[in-house]
Amino acid sequence: RCYTMSEKPEQNFANHTVFPALFIIQAAGVLAAVIIAAVGFFMLHESMGPKLISFAVILHGLVAISMVIKLRTNSLMVQDRVVRLETQVRLERILPDDLKEAARGLTLAQLIGVRFASDAEITELVRKVLAENIQSGKEIKQLVKDWQPDHMRI
Repeated sequence: RCYTMSEKPEQNFANHTVFPALFIIQAAGVLAAVIIAAVGFFMLHESMGPKLISFAVILHGLVAISMVIKLRTNSLMVQDRVVRLETQVRLERILPDDLKEAARGLTLAQLIGVRFASDAEITELVRKVLAENIQSGKEIKQLVKDWQPDHMRI
């Protein structure tokens, strides 16, 4: 379901991940285009034989699906880079000087985990992550008390 900004439900750890519906829609569109192209190709070139047509359909389908997957993974990589940069800038602004240098060594998973914490709690959360060497973004997210939603995920 699509929401307007005013009606979006409150985001928290339990509901912050979203099934990639857009990916499914893209894949279905590509598959439909391949089927339409294959039927058209078959109607125009019946004399070429079913083996060649079958091979062409399979090849086009594989290329189309790989393109959709590549588009999705590229957009997620860019998003991860933006999230990393946003969180690093936020930590530089918020953290006390004694913690800034250590926080520069946080991994992407750790940065993704701490980014949902409020400004008031992020310092203690980063201290805990560094002290206990918590590597899992999921585990870090579960420690967040005052969840700051991100409604702009791809």
